[in-house]
Amino acid sequence: MKGLDKRREGIMKNKKKKRVEEEDKDSEDWCFCCYDGGDLMICDHKSCLKVYHPGCVGKKKNSMYSGKRWTCSRHSCVVCSGTSRFYWLCCPHALCRDCIGASELALLRGKNGLCKSCVKRILLAKENSEYGLEGDKIDLEDQDEWLFKEYWEIVKEKEGLTSGDVYSANSDLKKRENQSCRFLPVNIY
Repeated sequence: MKGLDKRREGIMKNKKKKRVEEEDKDSEDWCFCCYDGGDLMICDHKSCLKVYHPGCVGKKKNSMYSGKRWTCSRHSCVVCSGTSRFYWLCCPHALCRDCIGASELALLRGKNGLCKSCVKRILLAKENSEYGLEGDKIDLEDQDEWLFKEYWEIVKEKEGLTSGDVYSANSDLKKRENQSCRFLPVNIY
């Protein structure tokens, strides 16, 4: 019996050690909504490392210190509030398996992808000129655009993505957009 108790004790120590190691992982440094730093609160969902300004997620600053558990929007489907399976890389949204087909999310690697808006911002920033690919004006002096570009550079490196991945996502989104346009009813009057 003594050997069994020691074995159980060893297993419990290993489980506790694993949990502490997971908690010690560093959270991200920038708010996942606005990409800026400052006073941030971390999501309490399992191993989520996303952080947010309380104001960016509709919370008051004192909620950071309330001790109440809070999970970010990445853990429920943005369409139906079901359990999320697919994630935006640069936006705090997610989709369930049932809603992925009706979304503007282009999957890149596994369960992660980019939305139409982020693809457009990435391509405009990549052009790094006054006008982007579709004639849209971009202002990299704008703090929001600069912060987004910085965040994208970090995500791109972390995920091992290339410009080709972004162009592929853009192509996929345009293809889906064209297909959905073909099936819309036409008013002939």
